[in-house]
Amino acid sequence: MTDSHGPDLVGYLLDALEPAERDHIDARLCREPALRAELDALRHRLSPLNDNLGRIESPPGLAARTCRFVEQRIQDESLLVPGSLMDASSRASSRGAARSAFKFQGGGRESLSPSRGWRWSDALVAVSVCLVGVALLFPLLHSNIASARVAACSNKLRELGLALTDYSEHHSGLLPVAAEKGNLAAAGVCAPTLIDARYLDDSQAVVCPASELASDGEFRVPTVNELENAHGQQLLDIRRKMGGSFGYVLGYRQDGVYRFVRDRRRPQFAIASDLPLNASRAANHGGAGRNVLLEDGRVVYLVGNCCRLSGSDDNIFLNDLGLVAAGCSADDAVVSESETAP
Repeated sequence: MTDSHGPDLVGYLLDALEPAERDHIDARLCREPALRAELDALRHRLSPLNDNLGRIESPPGLAARTCRFVEQRIQDESLLVPGSLMDASSRASSRGAARSAFKFQGGGRESLSPSRGWRWSDALVAVSVCLVGVALLFPLLHSNIASARVAACSNKLRELGLALTDYSEHHSGLLPVAAEKGNLAAAGVCAPTLIDARYLDDSQAVVCPASELASDGEFRVPTVNELENAHGQQLLDIRRKMGGSFGYVLGYRQDGVYRFVRDRRRPQFAIASDLPLNASRAANHGGAGRNVLLEDGRVVYLVGNCCRLSGSDDNIFLNDLGLVAAGCSADDAVVSESETAP
């Protein structure tokens, strides 16, 4: 996994590090492809734990056998304590009471009688056993839930990618990106464009189930006509929300001319993603990372604050000048939140 002087990648995957430690590993992941590969390999080795979590079943009678074991240990220890107040007859009586506490019912099920036989020491041991079990399973459960949410968002972006491909096939290979100026000059205009033209079904198509927006039952992507006719604060509010949970690619400038992005199915060109971590709203996955939709239709997951694709030095959220603005060339991808103008 990692040597004694290397980053704690296990703690990183389980979200068990202090913020400063996590930020340090995030920075290294952005700079070091080898470390990203090591993290991916570790995540793959741990994936069976997540995959099998939902199918874990306790053996029949485990609770009853555990309680009998605890009771027997307590009785055995009382025999070894000098001057114990529990004489032989008391011990026998206690063992009999403990045995009678377990009554077997039809169908092989066992139940615990609440009447007699348990002391505070018994209850303390039983609670301790339960707490240890929870402590062992909770990180796996948390990781499994987080993975499911990432997968749900990934599916939404994959559907968005199919819609963008269909759009480009009917618009001379161009993607629906922000206009250079006017009311449509915002990255999120992609969403109302696709929904108006029925390339996407409805507003929920651009809502990540793991984002804050998922709990907003009133969210609706505006129509292009509503966007064009809005003014003042209303326009600002519409532009800020219209992209849903995702960020979208801006166009680029070449020879001083603003141009739209052409769909060339590039494997290293980002066209949409979960909201950038520096966005004004919270990130979709609590800062753990984000999904990124590539022009060839694939969706990849960038861990933490990483902003570069594997094998690329291009920051997908800034242009080559380090600005949140239109790209500086046809291959300079810049994905930004909904209200960003080129």
